[in-house]
Amino acid sequence: MIQHSFVDRESELQFLTDRYRSPVPECLILYGRRRVGKTTLLAQFLQTVPGFYFLASEEGTARNVQDFSHYAGEYLNDPDFERSRYPDWETVIKALVRHRNFSPSQGEKVVIVIDEFPYLIARDRATPSVFQK
Repeated sequence: MIQHSFVDRESELQFLTDRYRSPVPECLILYGRRRVGKTTLLAQFLQTVPGFYFLASEEGTARNVQDFSHYAGEYLNDPDFERSRYPDWETVIKALVRHRNFSPSQGEKVVIVIDEFPYLIARDRATPSVFQK
């Protein structure tokens, strides 16, 4: 991920931090015009909380699930996680959440940033409902 200078985004960072500290799990959707710093903002936030970044591609569900499992495996510090083959999003997400290294400390959450989420939907319109479950 390319790191750009980070200037004057304190209120946005505070919003993300407040959502992170909320007692309930949340799904946030960050959208806006291209090239305004959304990815840089999220990268900066990920430096302060446990989690990982995944950039979706237009290569289809199987490739995206495989790539996601790579970054999840890095986060989990488990190369075998990536080596496993997951047939779909539901399977890889369940495996991630059940993994022995996934459990965050008391009061913490794991932040998973999925950049370019529309690419996932383009090939499989059911993808949002899988994540919603």
